[in-house]
Amino acid sequence: RDRYQRRVRADFFGITHFTSFYILNGSASDAYGWVKDVNTSSSITDKDGKFIGPISDSDWRRIVPWGIRKLLIWIHQQYNREIWTTGNGVDVYQESCFLGNL
Repeated sequence: RDRYQRRVRADFFGITHFTSFYILNGSASDAYGWVKDVNTSSSITDKDGKFIGPISDSDWRRIVPWGIRKLLIWIHQQYNREIWTTGNGVDVYQESCFLGNL
């Protein structure tokens, strides 16, 4: 890690973040591509079946504000660089139903 950090010559980090997942060791048997390569899988529920956050208007995307906070703190602690958030947020549950009424 220290050797890699010395090689990093970035002035800042740019982040687009819309949701977070729990990451599990081991990929599913039907995994392919990057997921198979890193041998992990993701989940929106913890080991007890509790959802990571409230549902949004996308069934795969949950509202997880603490996810970006943990990520920003980690980047700051590891690299101490300026961080630019270029995109963040989540669609509101059933928001698409209201758009038809405009």
